[in-house]
Amino acid sequence: MDARELSDLVAHGQVDTLVHRLAPLNEKERKLLVPGVKQMLDYRNRSQYPEWPLAVAVLGTIGGERQVARALENMWNLHVLGDHGVRVLRDRSPHWLPKLPGALLASEARHWNLVRQLVREGVVEMPDEPEYLIWMVWGVVAPNAFQAHQGCAARDGLLADPGLLDRELWLMLATERVGRQLTTTDGSLREFYDTFQKSKIPMPTRTWWHALVTLAAEGRLERGRLLDAALAAPLRDWAPSDVTWFVGLHDALVPTADEVLDRQATYSRLLTCDHGPAVKVAQKCLTPVLADDRLDVDALLSASHATLARSDKASVLAQLSLLKKLVKVRGVTEAAVPAVQVALDHPRPDVRERARALLDDWGVAPPDSAATLEFVAPEPQPLPAPDAVVPVADPDELAELLLRLLEEADDPIAIERCFDGVLRFGGQTSAATTAVLLRRAEESQLWGLDPRRDLAVVAKAWIVRPTWRDRFRKSAGAAVSATFGAGPHEGSLAWFHQARVAELVRLAAARAAVPLALPTHADGSIEAGTLAERLGGLPKGAAAGSLDLAVALLRVPPQDLSEDLVPRSARDGWVTGAIRLLRDWSPEWERVRGESKSRWGYGTPEPLVTFRDRKPSREKAGAVGQVADRSNALAGAGWDRDMGVWETRYEQLVAWWATYFPHHPDLFAAHLHPTMVGDLTHDRGLGVPVLDSLTRRRPGPVESSALVLGLCAKDVRVRTAGQDALLDLAGHGLLDGPELGRQAVAHLADGTVVGQRLSGSLAAAVVDDAAVRPVLETLEVLLPATGGRRDTAAFVELAAELVHRSGRRIAVPPHLVALAESRSSSVAAKAARRLL
Repeated sequence: MDARELSDLVAHGQVDTLVHRLAPLNEKERKLLVPGVKQMLDYRNRSQYPEWPLAVAVLGTIGGERQVARALENMWNLHVLGDHGVRVLRDRSPHWLPKLPGALLASEARHWNLVRQLVREGVVEMPDEPEYLIWMVWGVVAPNAFQAHQGCAARDGLLADPGLLDRELWLMLATERVGRQLTTTDGSLREFYDTFQKSKIPMPTRTWWHALVTLAAEGRLERGRLLDAALAAPLRDWAPSDVTWFVGLHDALVPTADEVLDRQATYSRLLTCDHGPAVKVAQKCLTPVLADDRLDVDALLSASHATLARSDKASVLAQLSLLKKLVKVRGVTEAAVPAVQVALDHPRPDVRERARALLDDWGVAPPDSAATLEFVAPEPQPLPAPDAVVPVADPDELAELLLRLLEEADDPIAIERCFDGVLRFGGQTSAATTAVLLRRAEESQLWGLDPRRDLAVVAKAWIVRPTWRDRFRKSAGAAVSATFGAGPHEGSLAWFHQARVAELVRLAAARAAVPLALPTHADGSIEAGTLAERLGGLPKGAAAGSLDLAVALLRVPPQDLSEDLVPRSARDGWVTGAIRLLRDWSPEWERVRGESKSRWGYGTPEPLVTFRDRKPSREKAGAVGQVADRSNALAGAGWDRDMGVWETRYEQLVAWWATYFPHHPDLFAAHLHPTMVGDLTHDRGLGVPVLDSLTRRRPGPVESSALVLGLCAKDVRVRTAGQDALLDLAGHGLLDGPELGRQAVAHLADGTVVGQRLSGSLAAAVVDDAAVRPVLETLEVLLPATGGRRDTAAFVELAAELVHRSGRRIAVPPHLVALAESRSSSVAAKAARRLL
């Protein structure tokens, strides 16, 4: 077989003939066909070849498990391979075949069906990697997931491969991270979108829940074992997102009273776990059997101590109600009193009142409480000094660092060290290093604003041979766009960043530049003296990149900037203006709200919130001036917002940009406001680097607005980062509570944020005493704006708790005073009375 015959067989989909012709070839003969297969895999040629015959060609020719996985990673429908993939690998039987499942599963979830076929046919052993069980969730339903007529996708998928019911299914239900995969998969299966009717059709019979429950009802699965698997998940050390689906499975099984009593020890243990919904499950199932003589009352009362010590309100109140019913039907008042007394120390005053009322009903006097200690806020802690940055020592270390970052560019300071090293060690590479690094950089098929793409082109610029330079410059120009063309995005951080990368590529290829922008500290800052030394050491005729110098000036503390910092030989016209602009930086920020279309200029306009500078600088400051000019902040804001939706690894790029603005977090946060507004509705976690950058100075309006957006984000990672930022600012005495309240009022007034998320995040943040008074100041500003809102109760309850905890009174707005004096029994009214 030659490359021409192979190409024809793939192009015409003659898979049986292809498998037959590949079977007698040895590895040397197969290797000769690899260039032809790679040519077919090239994105410029892929449309000419059917996907699954091309996959057979890959499995039959390319050598090495990682190389095969990489070649297959952009193929979506490998489940249609049937037995062809198994036949070609069985005929070939390469030495790396046992490692292939692990490589395939590490590469893509959609390769699970191919791995499963190999396991089922005995070609390989069942992989030890947990991904085999995690990706099974989608792999079982993948062949039928997008078929409208397929009413039982998960059930039919399991019945089509009954061997899964004997072993893999039970291992899957005991594997961490399977729960979140089941949640996502069932969410997509539960509804089918009919493109003709343009409507969603509910199809709950397609889900895993339905599959397992019906198979258990039919006797194909052991019901008791399935119930035990559902109960075991909350008791494992798993994240809440891994447990939620199992709680739903338990509810769908609807255990009987006998099944509950047979597992009463497990249900009692559930009362002690951290997952709130699991505690609710135990309370729901144990309540109907309280009067049954088979119930172990002592075990239930012992577990109740842990439940009543929880910090949340709902589960503690539910447990108090359960104990009240237990005492009524079993008469165990004396044994129940110690458990109820635990709730007397709950942080919520209404919970303490309920526990005290329950003890009064039983005729038990509550124990004398210790004298209440006066609340004392902790002293502010000084800001920790950032770690020093050490430059790359030699070309070998630089090559090793580049190779690591080409896999995952998750360390902004390491990337800056690479950029610095590429300019310092231009052309200083060994033959072995050049071959490995160049091959890896050329294998990287990356698009858009992926930071690994920047590293790939910079690595090529470092190691390119002089005879290749002209050809490389053309490819680099196509790969890295300096300005994205003219448009409203000019002056955005993406524009600034890509202009810098394009300049670095040119300087690295020219081998005649001196780096300036390497941070001296891990927060991205540069000491003024260090920059002066770098500029003073410029050899005669050496080039200094204008974008590199612009980044360096942004990283120097503004108070240390002066015209004398830059030698006259390197002082272009824009440099003086940039130094004056940054040294005298005093923007007048104004919150603006508007609408913006998508990145491509079409679609329904979406609301956006950002900040503009009412007093833009008139200095001619080059790229620095363009980035600092926020006079027309809404221009291009839709473009900025959509980058966070479509660009891969955009959060890594945002973390990198944060190092450009260690002394100007307000400017950085203003640029990223559209992205953070996008975080309110998307699960990307893009705002985390922004929030992490806000903790080294007292936040102004822009930073406080970003903090509110982070506290209200949809993604729990962003909300957690917002809470951490709030705690860090409070711990260092930097949190401006009233300003945070004013920005919260603005966001709530125009419906930008969800009030329940904000109140929940604030409540989670006051676990630290340092945050109590700043958050109370925030609520004092916010409460007057809660009139008529459905989420009023959450803010008033939190304010009442903090007033009680701190001993500090706040001004109560008239609408809450009137609510407290009314006869209303609502949660908000009760909280208003406690607040007064």
